Order: sequence, then structure tokens, then C-alpha cells
Amino acid sequence: MAFHNTTVPNERLLTAADDDQLPRQTPCTDIETVRTKLTTSGAMFRTMKIVSDEPRDDDAAAGPCRPAKHRDPSPPHPRKKKQAHRQQAVFGGLPKHLPLSGIEQLTSRLVATLNEEVPTNQIKLFGPFIGEVPRRLGSTTALNDAAACLTTTHDAIIRKHSKVRINPQLYARALKSLHTAIEDPLQVKSTSTLCATVLLAITEAYALGVCGTNRNFITHLGGAARILELRGAQEFQNPSSFERALLRAVTVGVGLEAIFTDKADILTSPEWHDIAFDTDGIAEPRASMFRISRAMAFLPALNRDIRAFFAGNAPADTTPLSLLHRAESLRDMLDEVRPYIEELLADPTRVRRVTPSPEHADLWPFAYRFADAGVAFVLWFFWNMRMITSSIIVGLHRRPASAPFLPPRPAYLAALEREAVAMARDVCMSWEHARAVRPLGAMYIDVALIVSYNLFAQRAGPDGRRRQAWILAALEELTEGYPGEGSREWIAGREFAGVDWTEERVEWLGAWFTAGCVGRGDGEAAPDRSAYGSEEVLGDDDDDDVVADADLLAAASSCSAPAARVWAECHGRQGRHDGWTGSRVDGACGDADSGGAVTGAYAWSPGSSTDSFLVLQPTGMKVRWHTTNLAGGSFA
Repeated sequence: MAFHNTTVPNERLLTAADDDQLPRQTPCTDIETVRTKLTTSGAMFRTMKIVSDEPRDDDAAAGPCRPAKHRDPSPPHPRKKKQAHRQQAVFGGLPKHLPLSGIEQLTSRLVATLNEEVPTNQIKLFGPFIGEVPRRLGSTTALNDAAACLTTTHDAIIRKHSKVRINPQLYARALKSLHTAIEDPLQVKSTSTLCATVLLAITEAYALGVCGTNRNFITHLGGAARILELRGAQEFQNPSSFERALLRAVTVGVGLEAIFTDKADILTSPEWHDIAFDTDGIAEPRASMFRISRAMAFLPALNRDIRAFFAGNAPADTTPLSLLHRAESLRDMLDEVRPYIEELLADPTRVRRVTPSPEHADLWPFAYRFADAGVAFVLWFFWNMRMITSSIIVGLHRRPASAPFLPPRPAYLAALEREAVAMARDVCMSWEHARAVRPLGAMYIDVALIVSYNLFAQRAGPDGRRRQAWILAALEELTEGYPGEGSREWIAGREFAGVDWTEERVEWLGAWFTAGCVGRGDGEAAPDRSAYGSEEVLGDDDDDDVVADADLLAAASSCSAPAARVWAECHGRQGRHDGWTGSRVDGACGDADSGGAVTGAYAWSPGSSTDSFLVLQPTGMKVRWHTTNLAGGSFA
């Protein structure tokens, strides 16, 4: 078969009329045939290349459309003109920018989101794992949809172009994709499904600005805990793997979910504990955060057992002495972090003390400013866990159900109370910083403010009540203008009427976090001991007293458990008193079912501690999160 090559006609063969009608072109002589291929249908294809290496003449390529004042007055060289025509013929039809695929566009948007450096909107605060997500996009639909939801939320917050922070259509699609993934026996155990769950939790935290009481954030990470149980710890052994980075990112959220469902944190089990809280190769302040998270992981089971003891439902081997020993063990874990905390507070380059705003200068002597979010987070976590453990220890000594079986230690308990109140004051003095860096820079202060509110409840008089009112206003401002504001459905725990942050709700939450050992309304204070929530007037906070208490608390912590055990043996009070076994005195810390889980709330159904619902903001639609049915080994 002959191949006819059509060439450009020579200019000398053109008539005058043709010369006027056709553009003047020079034959292309610098093209070389690379290869020739004959197809099965008889067609022939030739691959050719330009062999001339002459530079392109930008002026000639610009053509007559270029303004005269920018054109070279001398006529272009014929060879340069020929080169310009050739390149225009070969490359002129190609688009300047090739269109990006949907995954490439999503990856670009996510990278831009992660590169945000403003403290209020740094997604990377959730952990280094987030930097590995862009290259994993495209692996599953669930991961793609979750990333799209996160980037859209970020864009809505940054640009303020939407009345809603979470796009309801994208969020519903992400939930549907996640539901499909967890229904699949293979996808449910995949890293992409776990990552998608975490991204949706981050979206909720970003949109609302808080984590500790964020119902949907906690619910998503409860789903992450179920995925961890299904996969097993053996798949997270590599300390430098993406899976280990994901595990580190969910430790706090898994603990919060265990607190509100009143069950043990799975990360305290032997197979998980060493890998979840391993700090090898982790720099400060993240290393101290993991040590505090380790203590927090043991709090849900302790609170559950304390509530069961006060309700008369605890096993026979659960004694006040054993509960006290466990609470003081948590304080010992926190003592490991104390040197670093003191170092932070003494470093003016990382923690500054400034004059407070005039609006509350009469309540707090100064205000904190932190160098970065890592410093703020580790201080808030430490103060919060320290206040909770101190409250539990004091409460066990002063609740009538447990007080007769524990040794009297008035000086030690008074020192604990002073330390807890001083830390509550520190939390409140850091509110100005939190307000300036919300939403993400303030996402871990909500629980600390709630516990502080309940600690100030013991301070009778106008100052205590003013500080409580100030904390309620701070909580309102923390979530003001965010999805779900005023609906009350976004707050974890029991449902209350009224606005988001009512006195009743905050008191209930504070009592729940401390197993009922702090807060008003228990009605069980021993007549000869001042309990949290009583009307005893404490003296003003004194920094010198707090410093003097440090040695007392350190000495008491090192010998309290053995001394208490000896005292109990001498007095024959190791078990529970029969008079309290049938009583139920946990009214201040919420209703509990047979398993101890909170009931009456949207996040967890009354019939199960694993079924949960997501509130689709801003529509208020409740969507079930299909959690793990461990008996069947799959998602329900």
C-alpha cells in the first residue's frame, strides 16, 4: 500500500491571487521520521521529531497582534520565522495546562489545608499522621469523601463564605461511604477506613471548636476504637508506620468515649498499652501528652467502679481502699510529667504572664500566653487530670459510703484541695489565650473549664459564684456561632433543657468526670468532714501555700497506699460496710444502666453501650454510626 505524503506547496508555484489569500509558509525541512507503524486495518502511522535546536523567537511567535512599540523594528530572520511557524503548528494546539483529575484536585486542596500555619486552623495539631493522608487519597471512596468533607469545612471556616461549617450533603455522603466500608468484611479492617473515621472526627472538632464534650467527635472515635479491636494490636507494632501514627492520634478520643460509655479503655489492655503510649523517639511536648493520656486511659474504669461502689453494685473485692490506691496510682503517673510542666511554667519564652483583660481583672491576677498549641495542650491536660484525680481522692475520703474505711489525713486532703483550686485558677487564666486561637487552638480546654466550675462550687460567697458565672460565660463564648449552638444535641452526656451551658449541665458533666466525687447535689456529705460541694469557706488562694504543699503531697503520695492498708488492717475495715451496699447515692453523676453507661442521650441508645448516633449538623439529623458487634466479629 502506498503512502502519499502531502507537502506544503512551494511559494514560487502560487499565483498572485493565491498569494494574497493564503498565509505565507515555509516548508518544514527539520523534521525527522523516528519510526513507521502499519496497523492491522492497513493504516500507517509515522512518529516524527523536530531535529532543529534553534531557540524560539518570542517576537516572531507573537505575530502582528503584538503592539508596535514592543516589536523589533528590524525584520525577523527568515530561519527564525520558519522556526516560529513550525513550533506554532506542532505545539499551538496543546492546552497550556492539562486538566487535573478529581483525586488530584482533592489532593491539592488537602495539601493546602494541611499547610495552614495560622494557630487557629492548624489541622496538623491532630498529629503527624495527617501529613501522610494526601498520598493515600484514591485508595477508597470512604477516605476520599472524608477528606473532601474536611477540606470543605476548612475552606468554609477560613473564607467565611457559608453559613454552615460542615456541608450537609458532603457529610451525609461521607457517612454513607463509611457505612459501606464498615459493612465490607475486608474494608472494615483497612487502614483507609480507620483513617476516614479519624478525618470525620477531626471535621467535627474543627467545626465545633471543642473535643472533650463534642458528641460527634467522641462517637466517631468510638467507632475507631471498634476498628482497633477488630484489627488487633499486632498490626500496629511498627513504631514508624502510618498505622502507629493513627493509633497515637486517637488515644485521647478513645479515652473520652470510654468515659462517657462507662467502660474500660481498650488501650489499657496488655496487648495495646505498650504500643499505644510508647514515647520512644517522641519529642516534647508530645511525649508528655502521651504520658498524661496513659493516666487518662485508666480513668474510665476507675470512675465506673467508683460509681458502682456508691450505687451498691460493685463486686465484693471492690473496696474503698482499692479504689483509693488506683486513684493515687494515677497521680503517680502524672508525677512523672510534673518536672516538665514546672520547666514550662518557668520558661518565659514559652509561657508568659500578662495583665488580664479589664473585664475580669478582679477575678484573676494575670493571664497566660503560650508560645504554641503544644504547650497549651499539655498544660491543660495536666491541670485537668490532676484536678480530677485530686477530686476523686478527696471525695473517697469524704463520701459517707467510703470515708469510714479510709484513714483520716486532713493535712493531705487540704493540700490536695488547695492544689486543685490553684490549677482551676490556672485554667481560667489561660482562657484569654484559648479565645484568641479558637477553634483548633482551644479544642482541649472545655473539660478543664467544666471541672474548674465544680471545684469553685465549694467556695461559698460572692467570689465563688462570680467565678462560676464567668466560667459559664467562657464556655458559651467558646462555642458561640458554631454548628449546633443552642440545640444542646452536640454536647455529650445526658440531655438537658435550656441553652447549651446551663448550671445543671455543667455540674452533671463535672460530677461525671470525677465519678460523683465533686459537685453539688449528692446530699451525702459526712457531718464531721467538709465535702466538695459543702458550704465551707476556704481561704484565698496563696501561691506560697501551694508551694509548701508540694513536699507534703510528694511524701504522702509515696507512702499513702501502704499506710492506708496498715490502717485498714488495724481497724478491720478492708471491706464495704453492709449498711451501704444497698444504697444508691450517684444521683449527682447521672443515671446509669446495669453496665453503668449513660442513658437518655442521643449518642448512646439505652439498650446498648455500643450503638451510637451522629447528629448531622447543621440540620440536626441523627445518623446511626454502625459500631462493632464484637460477639459476631463484624459491624452491626
